[in-house]
Amino acid sequence: MESAIARIVDIEKKYAKEIAKAEEEYTENIGARKLQLEANRRKELDALMCEEQRRLSHAIEQKKKYTEREAEKMAARIDVLLKNNALQKDIRETIVAMVLSL
Repeated sequence: MESAIARIVDIEKKYAKEIAKAEEEYTENIGARKLQLEANRRKELDALMCEEQRRLSHAIEQKKKYTEREAEKMAARIDVLLKNNALQKDIRETIVAMVLSL
């Protein structure tokens, strides 16, 4: 009977060690996988932020170019108006008429 009990204790010890070892490996694998997933998450977020920054920079640049073109068009229109002597004369006459009517 003692030998049976000793064998049972030996078997329990053996499997307890193997179970503890398996649990330790499992915990290590989970930790490694968690780190890998975290690194992947950061990489994807960084890529997304970089792409969004590039997209916004492009949109800002396009709006800047559009604004510059519109400002150039407006400056050209103003130049035309300032160089048009007949128009200037009409404006002066209208202003004088408005002042005189007061």
